[in-house]
Amino acid sequence: IEKAKKIFLKLNNSYEIIVVDNGSTDNSAIISKKLGVKVIQEPRRGYGNAYLKGFSHAKGDKIIMVDSDNTYDLSELPKLIKASNHSDIVLGKRSHIHKGAMPWMHRKIGNPVLSFIFRLFFKKNIVDTHSGFRIIKKEVLEQLELNTGGMEFASEMLMKATKKGFKIKEVPIHYYKRIGKSK
Repeated sequence: IEKAKKIFLKLNNSYEIIVVDNGSTDNSAIISKKLGVKVIQEPRRGYGNAYLKGFSHAKGDKIIMVDSDNTYDLSELPKLIKASNHSDIVLGKRSHIHKGAMPWMHRKIGNPVLSFIFRLFFKKNIVDTHSGFRIIKKEVLEQLELNTGGMEFASEMLMKATKKGFKIKEVPIHYYKRIGKSK
């Protein structure tokens, strides 16, 4: 949260930060409230459920999605914002994966295979379909009618955006070892 606030102050952009808590046990909701951001509770577990709840509260023209485990370097956010001026969705393509950041199976098999299947069926050259660092225009988001509650949410967004002809761009980013335990 502190990193995001610093970036937005440097960019001189107005912003709102929303944290969605759907079952964390690490006091992240309490910490977020102390840092002055909006915290929303989502009782249903799942990646997609958390994002859908957050989207329903977001007011901006562009929505930045980022996991809160410090795997993404928010100092790279300006690159994504710049790309979003000419695209409907911008993905942070995890081109520089740091040691210990991603299990071998995910790095060498899971993500590449899922991304290949996406390219095969949707004829869209996206290398990293499961990146959790994204920007989407609010008007685009509203047209996608997203509804999946789990990790398939990341694919659903890209599939529906591709079918509707929205412009998707990838920007190379770094990916770091997470802070804290995954739930």
